[in-house]
Amino acid sequence: MASVKKIGEMIATIKTIYPYYSKDADSKILAKTWTVLLKDVSDDVLSIAVLKCLQTCKVPPTPADILEQVKEIARVNEPSDEETWVALTKAVRESQEQIYNFNHTFIEGNGKTQGENAKAKFQALWEALPEKLKKYLGSKSELMRLAKFNDEEMMFEKKQFLKTMPTITKRQEYEKINLMLSDDNKALLEKENAQLRT
Repeated sequence: MASVKKIGEMIATIKTIYPYYSKDADSKILAKTWTVLLKDVSDDVLSIAVLKCLQTCKVPPTPADILEQVKEIARVNEPSDEETWVALTKAVRESQEQIYNFNHTFIEGNGKTQGENAKAKFQALWEALPEKLKKYLGSKSELMRLAKFNDEEMMFEKKQFLKTMPTITKRQEYEKINLMLSDDNKALLEKENAQLRT
C-alpha cells in the first residue's frame, strides 16, 4: 500500500527532474489523484518503478507509466507459463494418488477411512493451487478428469494450456483493475457525500 508520504516524495522527485511538471496543477488534487491510482502498490515497488521510469521516460512519467513498470516487476516475480504447467502436472500426479484411495474403507489412525482422508487431502490440494490454475481448470472435477489422462493426452493438454494461459493472465489483470476502480469510485463517492453533509 503506497503511503501518501512516498507519493509526495515521488512527485517531488519528478518535479526536480522536470521543473515544469504540473506547475499549473493544484498540488493537493495531484497528490490525491496519484494516491488513488497507485494505492495498491507498495512503497518499495513504487520506488523501483519510479526509478525505472525516470531512467527510460523522455517526458515526465504518468501513473500509467509507473503502473506499467509495476506490471513488469510483477511479471519478473511471477512463474512463467511453463513453470505453471509443471505445477499443474505435479498437482495432477498428487491427485491421482488421492483419487485412487477415495473408495477405500480402511480406518486410519485418525479414526477416518482412508477414502475420507484422501478426499480431505484432495480438497487441500485444490485449495493450495495458484489462482491462475484454478481459473484454467474451472473446478475440482476438471482436476479429477486430468488425473485420468495418460502421457499422450497430457501432451495435448499442455498445448491447450500454453495457448490459454496468456488470456487467463490478461483476464486476471483486468479483474484487478476493475476491483481497484470500483473500490476507488466507492471511496471517492463516500468522501464527496461526507463533504456534502458537512
